Order: sequence, then structure tokens, then C-alpha cells
Amino acid sequence: MSSDSSSSLRATISATTRGFIYSCLNGNSVLGGPKSINSNLTPDCKHYMLPRSFPIAMESPGPDQPSPSPAVETPFTDDPKVCTIQTAVSSLTIDEVARRSAARSVHAIRFISGEEMTLEYAWFFHLVDDGSGIKRIEQFSEEGTRNMHDTRQELIRQVKASGPPSQ
Repeated sequence: MSSDSSSSLRATISATTRGFIYSCLNGNSVLGGPKSINSNLTPDCKHYMLPRSFPIAMESPGPDQPSPSPAVETPFTDDPKVCTIQTAVSSLTIDEVARRSAARSVHAIRFISGEEMTLEYAWFFHLVDDGSGIKRIEQFSEEGTRNMHDTRQELIRQVKASGPPSQ
């Protein structure tokens, strides 16, 4: 592989990885949306939530089963937008030969209720040959993810029932 094609592949993998991470949580905030998430994924992308106990706690598919593909629009995409998210990506590592990448992300979340929290994830991606699409995701989630999910669900119920909470 020439130096120019290697640099180009590295840049493509970096853009694909960062694009997904920046859009994944923002898909149901006041930013983004499902189209911004889907643009980085193959139609048959598999998404594994880890550690093994996490999918069980979140009532997702079992630990050895992928979550429903994020490339498929799910019912939550029509829910009211109840938070804003600022995302930082660090420790991005790219393996051009294996077409894989890994990164750490930190997400500062502010809910419309005024509550704030920070979540961290570790990501491992398997990409298509040209680096422009993700075909497998392994996402390591921290304990606080469940709290974020519960807070988000409660605010969505409130907004649907009686409008946004007053701050």
C-alpha cells in the first residue's frame, strides 16, 4: 500500500469512527437524528453492548447476541428530544491492515430538567475494506449508562404527558 493510499485510508477510517461516535448518542438529543447515525453503518452492522452484564441490566438481547442494528430506525427516534450532549473522542487508534479502529469517548449530557451527567465508553469497530462503513461495533459501557437511560425515559414520559418540565 502506498503512503498516499495509506494516509487516505487512515483519514477515512478516522472520519467514519469519529462520525459514528459523535452521532450515536446525539441521535435522540436536540441534535442529530437517525440519519446521522445510519450514514456510518452497513445495513447488517452488528452492535455488541459490553460488559456481558450490561445488556441484561438494560433488558436488551442476551450478552452473546448483538443489539438490534443501529442502522435500523427504532421507535425511540420519534421520541421528544430531552437532552443535549457534548462529545469528546480521544485515544483513537487505527489498524489500516485489519480495517479496525478503537477509541474512548466522553459524553457530557444535560437534560431538559437541568440534571447533568457524564458518561464514558470504549469502542472497538470493524470496518469495510475502504474504511467508509462500520460492520461491527463492540461498545463497553460504564455503570452510569443505566442511570442516563432511566432519566431519559422518565423525561420522555413527562414530556409526552404534560410538556417539558419547568427549570
